[in-house]
Amino acid sequence: MVETYSAPRGVSEAFSLRRRPVHVISYDQRMPQSDQLILAGYVVAGPTARPPGLDPLVPSPYVTVSSCLADDLRVPKFSGWFQDFAEANAALDESSASDLLAVGLTQPDAATLMTDMADEDYHFGLLRLARGMPAGAEMIGYEIVGAEYGLSFHTWHCYGLASEAATTLGIQMNRHGLLEDHDDAARTIDWMTSLPSEDAPAPVPWAAVAIAIMNQASPD
Repeated sequence: MVETYSAPRGVSEAFSLRRRPVHVISYDQRMPQSDQLILAGYVVAGPTARPPGLDPLVPSPYVTVSSCLADDLRVPKFSGWFQDFAEANAALDESSASDLLAVGLTQPDAATLMTDMADEDYHFGLLRLARGMPAGAEMIGYEIVGAEYGLSFHTWHCYGLASEAATTLGIQMNRHGLLEDHDDAARTIDWMTSLPSEDAPAPVPWAAVAIAIMNQASPD
């Protein structure tokens, strides 16, 4: 059994994205092109209430796969995502507002992350398979995350840059607090990592991760 990390819950079940038990998984077996997504892993997460002091442009609740801000996040204790679907599905708690989410990356982003974290390659078994995202998974957007030791993710929202990015780059978040477009996420990463050191986020590998709900219906 994989020991999981669970952040404290703080959001009502009324904020659940869309619940549907998942029992069977199938994959798009076509080899993705460079601009297509490949599966990186799974997390179990519930919507997170915007805490005091966070950029007011971030909606409340919002979705994050970052352990630093999530109200309810379940991942393996020493990794940022499950690589086994059955283990991730088993972490679902029907009494909570959490959902099973698939996390993906573009092939170039996956290659960069695996290179930057080559000494922790045990996190990347699914990425090396280069399989497409699970069939029926519903994309809800991209989150910008920084990867630290143990593939512990920190969201860009920790640095309060959303409003400045919206003004400078013209990017917009959706109702989940995510970016709709990978190009917008990539531009934001380039911009924020080039800020003066006193304003820039931590100098860790940053990536745009795609987040998708594991069911066959569109979220409400």
